[in-house]
Amino acid sequence: MKIQLLQSFSFVFGSSRNNYLVFLIMIFCSANLVLAQDTLYYNNAWKPCKKKEATFMRTTQKDLEQINVIDFYYPSKKVQMTGSYSKIEGSLEIENGFFQYFTKGGIKTSSGVFIQGKKEGNWKYFYPNGSVFQSWNFKDNKSNGNCFTYYENGRVMRKEAYRMNELIQQNCYDETGIETSCTELQNDSLNNHQNQINQSPIPQQTK
Repeated sequence: MKIQLLQSFSFVFGSSRNNYLVFLIMIFCSANLVLAQDTLYYNNAWKPCKKKEATFMRTTQKDLEQINVIDFYYPSKKVQMTGSYSKIEGSLEIENGFFQYFTKGGIKTSSGVFIQGKKEGNWKYFYPNGSVFQSWNFKDNKSNGNCFTYYENGRVMRKEAYRMNELIQQNCYDETGIETSCTELQNDSLNNHQNQINQSPIPQQTK
């Protein structure tokens, strides 16, 4: 059996000693990748717990300087979040990369980029039917630029312009697209997107 394996390796990699060394290094690296993956369990308050007490399950795998994370609802093992971190130590977690969040039913609730723990660029929040509820722009973790809230039919409900969290202009529309006076949303836009980031349920359409 050993002779057959060696003959197979020779066929694939040739007879060079260097090629054998390359093969052994590949095996070593693959083993390290497997060993680097951890599985952790959390209760409904996201506190570490035993597997039998878990509400959530997390897998982590280090890839160079990034820590790739997938959170699951437990025990269904449906994905709750995917993202990457530059640091995870105890209660300190620094998000760094593209994130997506999902409901227990597998519906995406939000997605966007963190840079060293701060929201940056465009984040999107979704209705249960998959249509966009809000398209929100951030700079250094603050609302910045044009931000939109939509009806479920896809028409713009609200267009707001922010400068580093300061609302400087807003325009509101009815479901037919006609501009109307602005009234406070059931969950105003600024508070709503903050709640979404904290993984609160998707807000109901404003009546």
